[in-house]
Amino acid sequence: MALAREIKDQQSEGKALGNLGLAYLSLGDYAKAIEYTQQWLAIARQINDSAFLH
Repeated sequence: MALAREIKDQQSEGKALGNLGLAYLSLGDYAKAIEYTQQWLAIARQINDSAFLH
């Protein structure tokens, strides 16, 4: 995720955030899952990525 941010690859950053959200969800850490999923959604909306928004 840090590398994606550094090279400004928002799509990869969003995927990484989404994966972190899913990982925390599977661990039962719902607060962290929501935190990462909200960041993922914000990026998806910003880049208007329909694959993320469906």
